[in-house]
Amino acid sequence: MHNLGYFLSISAGLIWGTIGLSAMKLNELGLNPYEISFVRTLFAFVLGLIFIRIKNKVLIKNEKKIKNKKIYLFIIVSGILCQGLLNIFYSKSVIHVGTITGIMLLATGPIFTIIFSKIFFKESLGFFKILALTITFVGAFLLITEGNIQQLNFNFQGVIYGVLSGVCYGMFPIINKKIIDQFNPVEATIYSFGVASFFLLAFIDQGSIIKILNSEVFKAGLFYGLFPTLIAYILYSKSMVYIPATSASIISLLEVPATALIGVLFLNESLGKIKILGMLIILTGIVCTKITKREKKLI
Repeated sequence: MHNLGYFLSISAGLIWGTIGLSAMKLNELGLNPYEISFVRTLFAFVLGLIFIRIKNKVLIKNEKKIKNKKIYLFIIVSGILCQGLLNIFYSKSVIHVGTITGIMLLATGPIFTIIFSKIFFKESLGFFKILALTITFVGAFLLITEGNIQQLNFNFQGVIYGVLSGVCYGMFPIINKKIIDQFNPVEATIYSFGVASFFLLAFIDQGSIIKILNSEVFKAGLFYGLFPTLIAYILYSKSMVYIPATSASIISLLEVPATALIGVLFLNESLGKIKILGMLIILTGIVCTKITKREKKLI
């Protein structure tokens, strides 16, 4: 079943690669970062509820079996922290330091996942797991910056927002692990989008709602809410039923090369030798997460 977990996590990372296309389209249609985040979570929530309804009211049946009502608290925290605040912090980071630095700081998420896994789950950090994270992060750096550290902007406020976005990203697997032992991961993910939508509603005005009713915005929102949000997060959540949160988090960085390839295919972006090297290094790091032979605990 471990192979299924890797497949689900890899699939999520690849689908997340379409985030850039979706966000860019909505931005071209006149939406600001807060409105784009709201559209993303709102459409994911509505589409998710439709999916549950089609599945013969599984949601209602499962709700009756839940004894620990604290699970709902975890879902609320996940929605606010890992969806709502993540989008806000990332948007503010990009405003201050630019897209390249913002993405790099967001990519620190797996580092925080490993730290939190050690704290909350006492998960052992062996040599190959730390090696996988190191290799994957180096590959992401080469791919995003083309090896030029001068492309990074170290504006203090922007870096703080970026690190906070990484913390929020890193917390998702941790909170999700707390939920999936007692609650269906698909339903939990859909609920979290609903919480995030209500949370983000406080950051937009009535004019934003009117924008959403525009047919072009509506179609772009449907795509954004369905593929790189609802489907990707469901796959990511379910992967953690079969593999450790740290492994799933590291594999999710496959989003970076997937985004680069989509940029080449659809946005006429270039792909030089350094970027190709970065992709290969990321793939090497992901392969390292599959090494399961006995190893000495490092931490």
